[in-house]
Amino acid sequence: MSEQIEFLKRQFKITEENKNDDNNVRLIKAKERKSIEYDPNGFFVIHNDLEKKQIIAEHYENVLDGGAMLTGKLTSTIVGKTATAVYQAIIENEKASLPEHYAYLGKELHKAEMSLKFGLQYTQDKPIEISKSQK
Repeated sequence: MSEQIEFLKRQFKITEENKNDDNNVRLIKAKERKSIEYDPNGFFVIHNDLEKKQIIAEHYENVLDGGAMLTGKLTSTIVGKTATAVYQAIIENEKASLPEHYAYLGKELHKAEMSLKFGLQYTQDKPIEISKSQK
């Protein structure tokens, strides 16, 4: 692990002069939130096509009923071979607007890409299932 840290320090030119006194560095303890905020730009349904080896991200416009999310209307389909290609298309086409939505999409697109790489089925919001016979 220390080799990786040293590599990153060299890559980003981090020296002792770049660091703050440890007393001035704030520790932020991460925890998961249970509630989500819907992105006003809509939502995505992500899946992969194992035959064509591609990631598919369907963008839906929010359909609200009295301010509550009811369903969505398909507005576009983004297809790519890598998570990076798909999320760059999402950014370029302004299909998301909230930072937490972009973070979520990055996590899910990465899972979809890894599933493609290893020939596994991907299901959005679920862990990648790896059986002992697939290891």
